[in-house]
Amino acid sequence: MGAVVLVQTKVLLLLIGVLLSVVFGLIAAILTRMTGASLAAAALKGGGAFTASMLVWIGLLSL
Repeated sequence: MGAVVLVQTKVLLLLIGVLLSVVFGLIAAILTRMTGASLAAAALKGGGAFTASMLVWIGLLSL
């Protein structure tokens, strides 16, 4: 039973990480767009922020 709780906790932490990464990506895209950059540039910046945040989060979960 203890192993099931551990797996459920890791899945919950992963979902929290996905949510936080989406928020970081949206904030980066919005701030980029506010500077007058094109929509494509804002999408790339937001996607990069999302990807970097997810890589950090997955790396922390693997420790």
